[in-house]
Amino acid sequence: ATPKTPIIKALNMFVDHHISALPICDADGRVINIYAKFDVINLAAEKTYNDLDITIEQALQHKTQESWFEGVVTCKKNDTLEVVIEKIVKAEVHRLIVVDDEQRMFGVVSLSDILNYLILKPFGDFVSKKS
Repeated sequence: ATPKTPIIKALNMFVDHHISALPICDADGRVINIYAKFDVINLAAEKTYNDLDITIEQALQHKTQESWFEGVVTCKKNDTLEVVIEKIVKAEVHRLIVVDDEQRMFGVVSLSDILNYLILKPFGDFVSKKS
């Protein structure tokens, strides 16, 4: 998403892609922020806005200084699983934005991705070997 993406479109992306956060990228593809489902729930609970046509940029302006923000934490696509897990644990975040050498977004790796890899992949390999 970009800062100009409407909130309604962000909500649709959350649902359509089964994701919990959207990296917000500038015109060069560099991640500048993250908009999460938590932000939507928080703003709705505070009745901060009623207009779903406002942009993510406008919605993020409603965040207070006290609001919890996990920040944008990145990793490189060649980082090992150990490095990725260490970064997630140290930063206490739910996801890392995968960037290239110019800090442009390449993808996202989440806690769910890691758990699926560690738990489901070995099980899938075991099942396929038994068949």
